[in-house]
Amino acid sequence: MFEPQHSYFRKMITKTIVFISIIDDIYDVYGTLDELELFTVAIQRWDTKEMEQLPDYMRVCYLALINTTNEVAHEWSDLCKSYLREARWYYSGYKPSLEEYMDNAWVSIAVPMVLVHALFLVTNPITKEALESISNYPDIIRRSATIFRLR
Repeated sequence: MFEPQHSYFRKMITKTIVFISIIDDIYDVYGTLDELELFTVAIQRWDTKEMEQLPDYMRVCYLALINTTNEVAHEWSDLCKSYLREARWYYSGYKPSLEEYMDNAWVSIAVPMVLVHALFLVTNPITKEALESISNYPDIIRRSATIFRLR
């Protein structure tokens, strides 16, 4: 999408990918399990009042995320729930089966998040039918994410 008229798309998709990377690092490296539980609940509720319970570094990320992507809260919630599932596995020492892992990984790879953002950013205005078609992650998104994860 190199054409000048798509500059907004390029900026927003870059922000999305950066947020995915930051949030993945919060789950994989920085957060304690208790903090990750709070962060996931805050994302699911999508309410700035939830920031009061978060540590400072999570507050900054949470507020920036809300300010940048308020219109796609549901998809962020799914991604964070997927990351939290992996964090729970890690902290408990649980080794998921391949089926369990793949059932979660197609979301945690963040391909659905990027594709949903791309659709919103390229399709202007977005139609009701397009919104309905992505509401439950159709098979094409799931299969794309699975293939990407296996590479």
